[in-house]
Order: sequence, then C-alpha cells, then structure tokens
Amino acid sequence: NRAVTALEHDSTGQLWVGTEDGLFVLSTDGELVESFGVSRGLPTPRINDLVVFPDDRVVVATDGGVSVRNAEGNFETRGFFDGLPGRAAHQLLETTAGVVWVRSDDGIARLALDP
Repeated sequence: NRAVTALEHDSTGQLWVGTEDGLFVLSTDGELVESFGVSRGLPTPRINDLVVFPDDRVVVATDGGVSVRNAEGNFETRGFFDGLPGRAAHQLLETTAGVVWVRSDDGIARLALDP
C-alpha cells in the first residue's frame, strides 16, 4: 500500500513523496531516486506531512515524532522525550527563519532546526 500522504519538491525539482509505507524521492521524470524507512532513521514508516526548506533540509512528521534529514542523508527523530507534546506529529508549517511549527496529537510546538 503506497497511499500518498504528502508531496513536496526540492530545489533540483525532485519530488519527495510521503506515503503510509515510507518516504520516496522521484526524479523530474518520475524515476525512483531514493527511499527512506525505519532502516534510514524514520521512527515509523507512515509519513503524515513533510516540508523541504529552500536549502533542501527535509523534515517529516510521523506517528513517532518529527524527523530531520541529517548531513549523511539519514533521519534523526525528535519526539516526546525531546519536548514534543504528544507522541505523533501530524502537520508541519515551515517558516522563513528555519523554524517548523508542529501540530501533534497533544498540542503544537515550535522546532528550530540546526543550521
């Protein structure tokens, strides 16, 4: 099952596709470039939302928290024990200052991304 839950594009035109079964990157002609799941640092396979910043930082909302793509290309998760209210992140709102607002299952939180 690859029900699509979120779509974004990066500065190169690649399409980032969030699904119930992970995160996929498609080239500008629709070919699969890369895929991400639990083995690449996501806490759960389900992607609820995603944002791609102008500098191509990728942030995803999952049922296990908020995951940020690191310099090695994998994801690091920030969740309940890092101050996120609740366990699941459902929606992300990108700001221009490298900040993401997160709607979780128990409120909202402001997440400042490391440069």
